[in-house]
Amino acid sequence: MHARCRLPLTWGYALVRWFHGPSRAVMVATEGIEAELKGWGVGRIMRWKRGVDTDLFCPRDKAFLDHLPRPVSLYVGRVSAEKNIEAFLSLDLLVFPSRTDTFGLVLLEALASGIPAAAYPVSGPKDVLGDAAAGVMDEDLERAARAFALTRSWEASAEQFLSNLAPFDPAQAFPKTIGTV
Repeated sequence: MHARCRLPLTWGYALVRWFHGPSRAVMVATEGIEAELKGWGVGRIMRWKRGVDTDLFCPRDKAFLDHLPRPVSLYVGRVSAEKNIEAFLSLDLLVFPSRTDTFGLVLLEALASGIPAAAYPVSGPKDVLGDAAAGVMDEDLERAARAFALTRSWEASAEQFLSNLAPFDPAQAFPKTIGTV
């Protein structure tokens, strides 16, 4: 609400607390959202990680992209203020394809310039990037991406959602203390 109409954050979160007040649980997708809501006084939070249909979204022939100029950068999502599309359109990335560098100074230079990096996990990039969140390393980035996505299937998401459900008790959801005469 703040991003769209500049409603003060305190008002927006007061509305969120009021709306979710009768809830037995408020399901959130990430640790970050959980921390943010708790910081604004929203309670009874349960995690519900989102999932993906890994049968529909799977590695396949990319020949349908052959007519496009390279590299292909893709944004998929709603066009709205909270999606911050401007940041994507201005984002730079260093791809470091070398497998034989002894150090890879350009990785440090890119990071120092605020540019994230993707590289193979070989000597040099491993020493520069290590476990830093500023880069990605794998022998096969497509395989690594797929392996991660498989941990976030629709089935896993649905199981977590169902385990969060609680029986509905109208007496608790709608207390009679409001407007009693």
